[in-house]
Amino acid sequence: MWLLIKADFYRYTRGKKWIGLFATLLVISITSIATYYYIPLLLDSIAVSNTEEPLDIETIQEGETIRREVQEANAPTFLKVTGGNTFWVVLLVIFVSINFLVEDFNSRIHKNNLSFGISRKQIYLGKYFFGLLAITIITSFYHFSSLIINCLLFNITDSFFDYFSRTVQVVLMQLPLFFAIYAVCFGFVYLLKSKLKIYGIIFGGSLILIPIQMKLSKFFPDAVPMIDRFKILSSIGKIGSWENHSLDRYALNLIIFSLYSLVFLTLGWIGFKNYNLEK
Repeated sequence: MWLLIKADFYRYTRGKKWIGLFATLLVISITSIATYYYIPLLLDSIAVSNTEEPLDIETIQEGETIRREVQEANAPTFLKVTGGNTFWVVLLVIFVSINFLVEDFNSRIHKNNLSFGISRKQIYLGKYFFGLLAITIITSFYHFSSLIINCLLFNITDSFFDYFSRTVQVVLMQLPLFFAIYAVCFGFVYLLKSKLKIYGIIFGGSLILIPIQMKLSKFFPDAVPMIDRFKILSSIGKIGSWENHSLDRYALNLIIFSLYSLVFLTLGWIGFKNYNLEK
């Protein structure tokens, strides 16, 4: 199994696909900083051009808060911005995971591995653990590159070690949730083997679940806090913004990861075990 992980690592580093991946992560980080930096200018432009319908007080107050933070230009503020703006990182993880896993079916790598006497179980677990390693590298690179960029561009109000330790904490807190996302992609790929079907189910299912969740929140308001605790995407963003780094939150993240892995790895194994690799 470890030889399979090493082979995948060599295959993707040799092909230099990682350059485009890391460049995309840098673009996401820099874009997050630039977007936040120019929010006050955007609000000023809206206020000037739309005199008939002035901005509400809450938006104005939020804009003033952002304006003050931009003027102070402190590194912690923008570390929270880049850490919390992980929507595009999540999409990138989904895209990379699905394309990486489906490619093995299209290139008949699994058939070649079986011909060398490697069992399906070893292949399955090898791909899964390589994915976890890749997710760890992606998440770590995004946050630590953002740390370096922010410390170079903005005022360091505390010691660099404080920022570094906080970034380590963010990565460790987010990883179980990113692993859960990978488990979903992994299970669907080995069950369906089709990019189109997988993207349709993941994104179509998300569009269906959002209004359902809103309805549940309306009829069961007391359950909203509990529902929010299990929202992976919003939880990743809050953790990146330096919110809720408690041991209870970390334990819940591990539970979410374990549940998702149990369900989707089982589904994926059923699909892979019954799949005819001779096709």
